[in-house]
Amino acid sequence: MKLSRAEKQALFLSVKTSSAVEGSGTPKTTDDLVRYWTKRVVAQKDAQCRSSGGAQARIVAAALGSGYNLLPSAHPPGDSVPDQKIESPNEKDIENIAMGVVHAGQVIEQALGEDLDGSLKDLSLIQRVLDQGVVEPEATYTLQALGLAFGRAFLNEFPDYDWWMVEDEHGRDPAIRYKETSLLVFPMTMISKRVEDGEPFDVGELFDGLAKQLDELIEEGVGDT
Repeated sequence: MKLSRAEKQALFLSVKTSSAVEGSGTPKTTDDLVRYWTKRVVAQKDAQCRSSGGAQARIVAAALGSGYNLLPSAHPPGDSVPDQKIESPNEKDIENIAMGVVHAGQVIEQALGEDLDGSLKDLSLIQRVLDQGVVEPEATYTLQALGLAFGRAFLNEFPDYDWWMVEDEHGRDPAIRYKETSLLVFPMTMISKRVEDGEPFDVGELFDGLAKQLDELIEEGVGDT
């Protein structure tokens, strides 16, 4: 699934200038851009496999949503973090998010023979993979990819959120941001941290708890700009 620099640039520019994203007009959010970019990458690679006579890898390409780690664990939801920069994802960020979701889809398909589609159904598929012990606690990238897939389902349910990047002294990570406020959720580590810590959890309950907590915070005005 590794693209050349020229391929990535061409795809990224074609998405930005496209006049139709799944028939809904030009991309309105970063999620739209990631969704379309992911599908184009998978379609291109799938066509290359068929034309070269290689084994066809059935890869799930779907829209991205987001997840839930309400700010890094040391910070309560809504608290400001010193020297934290929030900005729109760049080309490389979008590639990384999309490839994470594609990887999660591959893991689910190989383990369960089913596809991720960005709906709430994905939560039960993620739960089944975790319950089967298919992914080791040390497989950080795969666990984080499952977190992005969890997050995609959240974004698809709650359109007031979109992908943003948060950069601080610890690095640069994708987050879901409520509108243009300081209320952020971090999907990438919400599953990996729990698995690594040996913490039992239910993916569906995690999702519902996230939605409920965010609603309460929004009603209280937490994170308002």
